[in-house]
Amino acid sequence: MTARVSAAKSKDGAQKGKSGKVRLFVALIILVAVGVQYTKLDESKQRFIMHLAKQVPYLPGRYYA
Repeated sequence: MTARVSAAKSKDGAQKGKSGKVRLFVALIILVAVGVQYTKLDESKQRFIMHLAKQVPYLPGRYYA
């Protein structure tokens, strides 16, 4: 009976490992796509996005204070 339980656990663990790798792969593809789109922007829009990104840590305090 313990062999069945350990086999079932290892099978679930393998599936969780695969889904984690898939999520990592999807996140990596999204980051690459965002990076490519950012490099295609003109200098003015890149500067705007950089200034906006600098303000992100302070945004929750502005709306929930």
